[in-house]
Amino acid sequence: MIKNLTIQNFLSHKKTELELSPGVNIIVGPTDSGKSAIIRALKWLVWNRPVGESFRSNWGGDTFVGIELEDRYVYRAKGKGGGNEYRIEHPNPEKGDDIFKAIKTDVPEEIKKILNLNETNLQTQFESHFLLSKSAGEVAAHFNKVAHLDKIDKGLSTIQGWFRGIERNITMDEKKLEEYSEDLTEFDTLSRVEERIERLEYISTKQKELRLNAKEIKNIIEDVQELEKEIVSHKSFVEVQPLVNEILKYFKLINQKEIELNDLEGFIMDIEDCEEEIKRLKKFTSMEKEVDSLLEIGEDITKKEKDQKKLGKLVFKIETVENLSAHAKEDIEEYEKEFHKQLGKGKQCPLCGSIIKK
Repeated sequence: MIKNLTIQNFLSHKKTELELSPGVNIIVGPTDSGKSAIIRALKWLVWNRPVGESFRSNWGGDTFVGIELEDRYVYRAKGKGGGNEYRIEHPNPEKGDDIFKAIKTDVPEEIKKILNLNETNLQTQFESHFLLSKSAGEVAAHFNKVAHLDKIDKGLSTIQGWFRGIERNITMDEKKLEEYSEDLTEFDTLSRVEERIERLEYISTKQKELRLNAKEIKNIIEDVQELEKEIVSHKSFVEVQPLVNEILKYFKLINQKEIELNDLEGFIMDIEDCEEEIKRLKKFTSMEKEVDSLLEIGEDITKKEKDQKKLGKLVFKIETVENLSAHAKEDIEEYEKEFHKQLGKGKQCPLCGSIIKK
């Protein structure tokens, strides 16, 4: 919510501050009193309209439009030297201000997100009242869009379309089923032929299975005969089987000892790595005092940077006051010259009533 609006050197406004109330605010006043300029100043801040320099005067100093929100202050300033920037002031000065340069006609996304204003929030005196001049259909469409009812209507329409498509498919399938039923009546006599064909197919399948089984049995017999021949030729190896078993046990024991030896070597290497790591860490412990000193220096630098930001903000405000004072002094001198010009020699002074002699 906007709490306060400040306008400086924008069209007819030299310096204007408006305190807004919650809800809807209406700006009233006589013609040419600067009502429309207030709306234009808001649009210049929010949407960068109007563009260019025609809305500001060279003698009035920097152009400034600011909005005070609930938790922060957002403003835009444009100076004579071409400086053009947006600034967000945070309630906590330690965080500093966020500064964004105004480039071309684009408004920074951070400013748009914070202000969150659109055409509905601003209305001029020549525009019709919101929704009152719209037709019933347009009003309904607007509220449907706000409540996202248009998505529900679209979903219902899609579902109804699916139902209609399913109904059409069911009707077409029923017609095809009737046609197929009529065609099947012509083949009633084929049932007995199908039974005979199925019987013949069963007999043919069994015959193929028997042939395959016979072939497999023949192959098994041949394999058995070959195995008998190999058993006879390897009979001498059966006698040395106990010796082979002892040799296998010996090799198994050797493999086990090799595994234990490898584990022991790995353990020794781990110990050596740990000793190297301990030597390396001793170097870092000697640097602890230097690290503490560097941390203290870093904290001091951070504190000085925060103080520098605060001083920059104070200098900016002092420069703004000096500019305003200089312009006020120039205005006073101009008024004095005009006063003496209008009241020449021999005329009566409107303040004291005496005759002006020079």
